[in-house]
Amino acid sequence: MLDCVGTLAGRSGGSAVKCEPATVDGPAAAADPQVRQMIAQSVTLGRQNVDVTLAFSNFAFSGGVFSANVTVQNLLNQTMGDTVNGSLSLSGTRVFFISNPPVAVTSGSGTATIAAPDTGVFTATFQPYFDYSAAIAPGATSPAQVWKFNLSPGVKGFTFSVEISTILPAEKSIRRWTMLNQGLTSNNLTGIWRHTATDAYAVGVNGILLQYNGSAWAAVSSGLSASNNYRGVSGVSGQATASVWAVGDNGVAVHDTAGTWTSVSTGQSNTLYGVWVAGPSNVYAVGANATVVHYDGTQWTTMSTPGGTKDLYAIWGSDATHMWAVGDKGRLIFGNGTTWVKQSSGTNEALTGVWGDAATDVYAVGTSGTIIHLPDSAGDWSSMPNGSSNDLAAIGGSAATDIWAVGNDGTTLHYDGTSWSTVGPNSGIPLTGVTAGSSSSIWAVGVQGSLLSSSGSAWQVSMQSGLSFYGVWASSATDVYVSSLGTVLHYDGTHWTNAYVSDADSMDGIWGGGPQPATVYSIGANGTLATLSGGIWTTQNIGTAAYALWGPNTTSFYTGAGEGLVGYFDNGAQSSYRLGTSGSIQSIWGSSSSNVYAAASDGAIWNETHANGTWNKMITPNGTGMLNSIWGSSSTDIYAVGANGTVLHNAGATAWTAQASGTTVTLRDVWADAPGSGYTADAYAVGDNGTVQHYNGDKWINMPAPVSSRFRSVYGTSATNLYVVGDNGVVLLGTQ
Repeated sequence: MLDCVGTLAGRSGGSAVKCEPATVDGPAAAADPQVRQMIAQSVTLGRQNVDVTLAFSNFAFSGGVFSANVTVQNLLNQTMGDTVNGSLSLSGTRVFFISNPPVAVTSGSGTATIAAPDTGVFTATFQPYFDYSAAIAPGATSPAQVWKFNLSPGVKGFTFSVEISTILPAEKSIRRWTMLNQGLTSNNLTGIWRHTATDAYAVGVNGILLQYNGSAWAAVSSGLSASNNYRGVSGVSGQATASVWAVGDNGVAVHDTAGTWTSVSTGQSNTLYGVWVAGPSNVYAVGANATVVHYDGTQWTTMSTPGGTKDLYAIWGSDATHMWAVGDKGRLIFGNGTTWVKQSSGTNEALTGVWGDAATDVYAVGTSGTIIHLPDSAGDWSSMPNGSSNDLAAIGGSAATDIWAVGNDGTTLHYDGTSWSTVGPNSGIPLTGVTAGSSSSIWAVGVQGSLLSSSGSAWQVSMQSGLSFYGVWASSATDVYVSSLGTVLHYDGTHWTNAYVSDADSMDGIWGGGPQPATVYSIGANGTLATLSGGIWTTQNIGTAAYALWGPNTTSFYTGAGEGLVGYFDNGAQSSYRLGTSGSIQSIWGSSSSNVYAAASDGAIWNETHANGTWNKMITPNGTGMLNSIWGSSSTDIYAVGANGTVLHNAGATAWTAQASGTTVTLRDVWADAPGSGYTADAYAVGDNGTVQHYNGDKWINMPAPVSSRFRSVYGTSATNLYVVGDNGVVLLGTQ
């Protein structure tokens, strides 16, 4: 319902018509008490610029006739004027006048009428309307029609109210998408540097440059090549305006001052892994093949390194005459600003990070949990026990009693001046960089664009991270769980929090029996089974990588693994069954505990009907390829989806039939609900390239999404509350 106000050129400004959502205080309500009551009773309203855009253009006024070209733009995710079975609606999309009289004079005197082609019965009798007969696809705009208003000579302004009537192929299902979350980038982040609490920089592959302003991260539009892979970043501390350098593959070096990034040739072709800035005109970078280069404010020059030096991965200095560079096979060299000399590290492990509190208090980290320490100026490095064997990638701190080291599997170690300890739980996300200079505003970066923050204790995954979301399950709109790389996130309808983190696993699937205190389960590629019960997470290893997860109740569930392995957990008791397939069990679903289905990567579907471990192979169409997911709304309405747009359907028989899905992309998940009145099915399949397909019982239609990310999972709490998750931290909410 829209209130529209028309004005005439030369009488009250330029000729125009402006339409806004109708309100109880608007002209339609003022002109007609029934319209006011209709608005007050909260009937479904067409919202201008949300559901549709009714647009007016090419205004003209001649001989008492005010005219305009009028179009209808479809902002829904379904085609307007498209029926359930796919034939064009006979009535198309109609814009009809609901005000009484249809056009009212608001200024001046006289009468105003609409020269509509026809009248019909919509909310009353004899309502003028314009018929836009062609189907209007999502995002598309209809051809224009000319609307003409006959105005008496004394009319200066007029008003009218309209509604739009149309047919949708699945009007009882979702009609629009809301972006609940989207990451900045899914590219790996490889370095981070902190200038102040409100100014930090992160870099990564494919030209990624991010900047933090104290409240949020944002991508930097640098104008530089997006093909650059940046490996390290550093800058000058203690300045009002940061002077920042980033280095990377093929000897690339870029410089930022006051928000302007420029490329500066280093003359190198070797990859540069680390950079340290002693001052605006005094920068050092290290890289492959024992490379050390120096920038003097004008140009980069190559410095000589000791014989036997190999790839160098990191550099740090306490000042321009005390610098350390570390690298492959425990290589460690010291520079005084003029020459570099070899020091003995006492390890053959690759050293990947170096940082110090002073020239006489320097630390380096590396593979297999290696941490070494230089406590004096004599160059005697010693190993430090830390309780971790994970590869460490970076180190930073704020003082000798506050040092952080991060690395593989989300390892976060802290040194308090006496001993190293794990601060966790770890994120499970491989980390590649950590900031220095603060004990309460700490950031770490890692794979898949991950951004983690800490105030000195537990780590929080930022929702600006580009992590791939592998699974979604919800008990309600305020109780949503998303599984990701080493992490399970929870959404309460307003805020996201870290619900669970795994030290060394990617949490691929998630399923629950209901809202808390009912049990929620998550499984990982390394065999981790995480269980939430009574608000507490517990972890066990089930001994194999699991890909599928579903349960008939809160105390029992099935898992699917490689080589046809199905696990069944019943009140803690574990059983396993080997199905007759060499493929992995990608998905499991059942209509009850005595009717369970499993879909495999070789295109086979298996059924257990008596809860006794006897699985029977079902008949599927010849040539069925990889199946990724199976789900149903009942025992007679089940769907399986997979590669090349495959959709199979089962109506409770022993054989499956293929359906035309309307797409050829790989479909990765399916969810179905009991159908609403007017159509016989309500199913969703999601997949690559931002694909969402909906089935209403007659046909599969595309519901265009606002992003092109790969979608990996879909789940709904009702026919009008649907969640879709995928790569780059995308979470979509589908509603009416």
